[in-house]
Amino acid sequence: MFLCSIAISPVVSLVAMGPQPLPWLERVYEILDVDDVAIAGDPAFLEAHAARTELEILSLLFHRHLPPESIDDFGELVESKGGGGLYHRLLVLATVELDRERPWPADSDGPGSFTGARFLTRQRDYAKKGENDRDWFYSDGKLLSRAVGGSTVIEIEDVAAFVEALAERVLEDDDGAGDEDE
Repeated sequence: MFLCSIAISPVVSLVAMGPQPLPWLERVYEILDVDDVAIAGDPAFLEAHAARTELEILSLLFHRHLPPESIDDFGELVESKGGGGLYHRLLVLATVELDRERPWPADSDGPGSFTGARFLTRQRDYAKKGENDRDWFYSDGKLLSRAVGGSTVIEIEDVAAFVEALAERVLEDDDGAGDEDE
């Protein structure tokens, strides 16, 4: 008897099984205040993008339902502890198309050891002490960033965890959790 073990990546499994409901999808629609979830969760949309990673789909959803002028509605996140990072991740996902090939900037030394990495954008005023510029890049289904000094941070590895953290901050006041002092 011949046994073999085959590891299937999340991207391949999405393609092999067809469009599957994403566990974080409804939460994204709550965050974006999309009224008609049935239209927003259009199966044809998910089927058309089934070969993409969860992070690419999340970015596409932000592009689809979050117009650039609405990003400022999330600006209050920057003022809260830990919220600045959530805001900057949202900003990158909502304004940069992850599926576009972008060369690394001419004045950068590239992504280092990350294979197949693509430069996405350079973000100014990243809201960290003494840090003015940060290169954001995409590699292996993850959103990463790198400081001018070379330290690299995985910004989003688990889409569901990012969506939940964002939802907890954004929907906090809507649920009444932020009104304890009244």
